[in-house]
Amino acid sequence: MCSIHRSSFIPESFRWLVARNKIKDARSVVDQVARLNRRPINDFDLMVRSVENHLTGEEDRKYSLLVLFRKRSMLKLTVPLIIVWFVRSSKFILINEMLLLKLTAILPVLC
Repeated sequence: MCSIHRSSFIPESFRWLVARNKIKDARSVVDQVARLNRRPINDFDLMVRSVENHLTGEEDRKYSLLVLFRKRSMLKLTVPLIIVWFVRSSKFILINEMLLLKLTAILPVLC
């Protein structure tokens, strides 16, 4: 019930509307946000062209794992995540091995 109530206040994404060629709806969203922020709209056509250029250029790009290490900002995120992933998975493997050893020690006693 709350999500239905809130959905009437949250407009669709400007980018989503432009991607689906709903320019009039995108204009109303920008007008609504500009009114809310008490800011003028500088150049709506430039905004639309910028999103369209970004959307068409995205399809041609090819990404690899090197993208995660090229920029310093991405490197600061990637390295700690790799370390955390490695430590957590190592703990998981270690706990499983310890449980397996305990079970193999208990099973002969039970049989």
